[in-house]
Parts: sequence; structure tokens; C-alpha cells
Amino acid sequence: MYKKVAAFVAALAVASGIAVAVAPASSAAIVGPCERGVHCFWEHANWGGAGVKSGSNGAYGELKYLYQPVSGWIWHDEISSVHNSFRSTSVAYFEDELGYGRKFIYGPTGAHYYLQLANVGLSGSEVWNDRIDSIYPQ
Repeated sequence: MYKKVAAFVAALAVASGIAVAVAPASSAAIVGPCERGVHCFWEHANWGGAGVKSGSNGAYGELKYLYQPVSGWIWHDEISSVHNSFRSTSVAYFEDELGYGRKFIYGPTGAHYYLQLANVGLSGSEVWNDRIDSIYPQ
């Protein structure tokens, strides 16, 4: 239900002339890891389902504004696998909007991808799967 309401709000915002971030045309299912110099994320583990590929800096800010036109939902709390192919930029994932709350940072010196965010611990028994609300380069 939340996804359908968010899709309606995004469509209404566009019709009203309000700026809303829209997933790039290349976001239909991205297969395998990203090519060099971009950051990608997917709705399912193991790079499965719908995916989004960034431009050159990996910034998305608040994911509640990143609309997936094919499926009609937004990316807020939907990411299950990620890949950072930047050679010199780390990417930070935040649990809350606007870069607040708990975060984890990865790349370029550590892991470049996580096939299953369900295996990446947040705290206690909590994990990062379907918890990311904002993304910023570091």
C-alpha cells in the first residue's frame, strides 16, 4: 500500500511541476555487478529484481524521492544488495533520511559489494536489508 501511495504522490508532484528524482532509464534489471565508475543497488539479494545505476558520484540523497516507474514504487527501505565500482569514492548508507541515523560505509578499500544485506549487521540481531533511506558519497 505504501508503495502505491508513494507512486501516486510522485506522479502528482510531477504533474504539479514539483521536482522529484526519477530512476534513470537504465534502472530496469541490472545484471551482475556494475561497470567501473558507478554505484548500483537492487531490490533483492544477489543483484536480483529491479536495480538502479548511479551517475558518476553515487549520491541519491533521500530514497523516498527515487521512483521506480516500471514497478510503481519507491526505493525507500527496499535495497537488498549493492555494488560500488568507484575506485576512489566510498559510499555511505544511512538508516534515516537526509544522511542521519546509523550508517555503514563501504569501498574503495574494503568490500565493493554485498550480495545480501541480510548478512550485514546493524546492531544486535538487526541487519541492513530493506533499511536504507539515504545514500551519499563519502
